[in-house]
Amino acid sequence: MAELVKKPVQERFNPLKTCIKDDADMRKAVVVIIVTTLLSLTVAGTRVIPLGSANPYLYLGDVPPDQYTKPPSVTISSPDNNTVYTSNNISFSFNVSKPVSPKASQTILTYIYYKADWQQNTSFLYDYGVQSGYYITEFNYSNEFNGVPDGKHSIVIYANGKGWYPPSGMSYYGFVINGSSTIYFTVDATPPRVSIITLQNETYRTNSVPLNWTVNEPATQVTYSIDGQENITLAGNTTLFGLPVGEHNVTVYAWDTVGNVGASETVVFTVEEPFPTVPVAAVSAASIAAVAAAGLIFARRRRRKEATKK
Repeated sequence: MAELVKKPVQERFNPLKTCIKDDADMRKAVVVIIVTTLLSLTVAGTRVIPLGSANPYLYLGDVPPDQYTKPPSVTISSPDNNTVYTSNNISFSFNVSKPVSPKASQTILTYIYYKADWQQNTSFLYDYGVQSGYYITEFNYSNEFNGVPDGKHSIVIYANGKGWYPPSGMSYYGFVINGSSTIYFTVDATPPRVSIITLQNETYRTNSVPLNWTVNEPATQVTYSIDGQENITLAGNTTLFGLPVGEHNVTVYAWDTVGNVGASETVVFTVEEPFPTVPVAAVSAASIAAVAAAGLIFARRRRRKEATKK
């Protein structure tokens, strides 16, 4: 087996030594080393900015946008503006487009956030600075709010944009412009409260009972149902006539202006046989007869007195 001979360090292969003969070769060697290093970084997955792409222009800061520049446009598709919802779960979706400027070389979106009046904090959805320079020109968002309280509400969506005017000489300028959009809506998911205030869970010795009721908000329709029968429209307080003897139940319903339906407590009551009319009539006849008899006796006594005087 051939013996391996270890060469002195100074005789090992040295690419610089083999190619460098003067200053020009030195510069070439440095370039080769830089290019080799960049290639190796690229292969390793490292983002490398080409040397030739360095910006030769001087950025002088931001200036106000010109009169032709339009701010980011915000289009809200849900909820609908000035709409009443009967659910506490509201779908939320919108779109944002970048600023429009006929003179800018480029425009982007930099911040997008919203504020809902029933939430304590502002919600940030996109931040150009936080997301490491990743910029966008269009943004879509969809979500659902759960448990939105009853009442009038608003959501304001804010969108900030940035743009750059083309270089003039050896410098260029940027501009910042803001847009927003507000949506207004109402949540009314609570049905009206209906109460029966006269009819009680008790026994009535009459076949006509009053039905008086109240409702806590304006109602478009009020009805009642007795003994599970078809609803009957109520124009106001009423009296239930001709009820048969036995047990009955009544429920009153009310519809509010957005269609929520409220129901009263069901009142269960009993109608018993009314006081009989025949005995009363007999007593009345006896009374009349007694009065008539007393009249006759009084008349006879008077005639007797008159005859005695004669």
